[in-house]
Amino acid sequence: MMNIQSLASVFLVTLISSASAGDSAQFGQAWTRNMVSSETGLCSTFDPESGHNVRWSVELGSETHSTPVVGSGRILIGTNNFTPRDPRHKGDRGVLMCFREDW
Repeated sequence: MMNIQSLASVFLVTLISSASAGDSAQFGQAWTRNMVSSETGLCSTFDPESGHNVRWSVELGSETHSTPVVGSGRILIGTNNFTPRDPRHKGDRGVLMCFREDW
């Protein structure tokens, strides 16, 4: 039986292998760690308070355990269970959240 870490690894490898130009499989560009994006038309400013140039946001836990992984129209991030998503699961737990980029 496959454990959750193995399943998550297989999922991420599958996600990364089908990445397109705008995808970010790791922080700082895959293999080069270059922090300069080759994307064009990016906004130069944003304001979370007013929502200026913010497409969407979501509440995470009190800690994050990774930088976001972007690929195939999905965004994945590891966080904790500070705000329980499921009332059956309480306490300090790891949570892998996945969001649709176009949400």
